[in-house]
Amino acid sequence: MFFARTVTVVPLSGRQAEVEHLLEERLDWFRSQKGFIVGMRLHNRKRPDEVGSLSLWETRDDANRVAATEHLMSLNSRLNTLAKAGKVEWGSSEVRTFVSEAEHRVPVSAKG
Repeated sequence: MFFARTVTVVPLSGRQAEVEHLLEERLDWFRSQKGFIVGMRLHNRKRPDEVGSLSLWETRDDANRVAATEHLMSLNSRLNTLAKAGKVEWGSSEVRTFVSEAEHRVPVSAKG
């Protein structure tokens, strides 16, 4: 069973690159952490101003351990500071968590 965490943010005009850079910093740091599997930045096709990231972890404990570190709290604080400074839509920053019910992998021979 895997554990996924998403973060979504709606930057205000002219702040998209700044927010995307901060999300990329989070993912770069995650890559060095135990239990991290994969991460990616996300863009909402229906709402182009909304960006986010997804991180996939081996266990909930791995994700929670990293979430409790000073480094990640500092990065998250920077997101909150952007909201307070009016650089992202207030209340738009959202963290959601998901647990996989089953693992589905494509057989190597089917990947082409």
